[in-house]
Order: sequence, then C-alpha cells, then structure tokens
Amino acid sequence: MWNQHTHPLQLTPRQVDDFHQNGYLVVENVLDRKTLDAINAKIDDWVLQSRSRKSNYGRLIDGQPRFDLEPGHNHLRPKLRRVTNPVEISGVIRDTLLGGRIPGLLTGVLGPNIKFDHCKINAKHPGMVSDVKYHQDHI
Repeated sequence: MWNQHTHPLQLTPRQVDDFHQNGYLVVENVLDRKTLDAINAKIDDWVLQSRSRKSNYGRLIDGQPRFDLEPGHNHLRPKLRRVTNPVEISGVIRDTLLGGRIPGLLTGVLGPNIKFDHCKINAKHPGMVSDVKYHQDHI
C-alpha cells in the first residue's frame, strides 16, 4: 500500500496553482519504461483474450461486465472498448495506481484525504466509433 515516503515526487507551487486554475495537470516521467511496458503488455493480453468473445464478458461485484466490446468487434478486428476496475485483476495496474507515485501527486493537489473509488481503461483503438471524451467523474 502507498505511503507518502514511497517514490516521492514533489510538485512545484506553480504546478499546484496551474491545477487549481485549469482543472488538470500534466506531469512528465511519472512512470518508468518498465512499468509502462508491463501495463501495455497486460492491455495487449486482454485484447488478445477478447478475440474469442462475441459479447461483453467478465463480471464485477454488481453483475456488470468487466470487459466491454465495441460494436463490430470480431476475432480478426478485436475492439476491446473498456476494462472496468482493472486494479482488481492486474497487480501492475493496482501497484501503479495505489502504490506508486500517483497517490503522492494527487495528495499534492487535493490534500491528504483522498480515497480510491474505481477506475477504468477506455481504449481508443483505430477504427473505434465510441467517443469517450476527456471528463471527470468526481471532485
């Protein structure tokens, strides 16, 4: 589990001000290449697994599907649109979001009282028709 002394990454006062003024912040080099490669490999694996599926699959605790397929998905052109709560099924994603630098960055702009609720991976593969625009769910 994350603690504030693990992998520290300090935001500048300017970055914090920019976040509060603009509602977003771009921080480069938060993740190392090894972590990015591991996350991409996991996503590639899920896309490969989706080839054998004809409809949404996997189940979350509320009964909803974990893996959501884009209309037109098929074996030859897999279109895995969304993975809901990947932290529940991927150690590298769980460790990255809950145990790496990201929680420290969040507390730097939001304060110490943060709580992880859920996450999703929305894929935007070439030829996808679903449009998931930039948005925020909570704040």
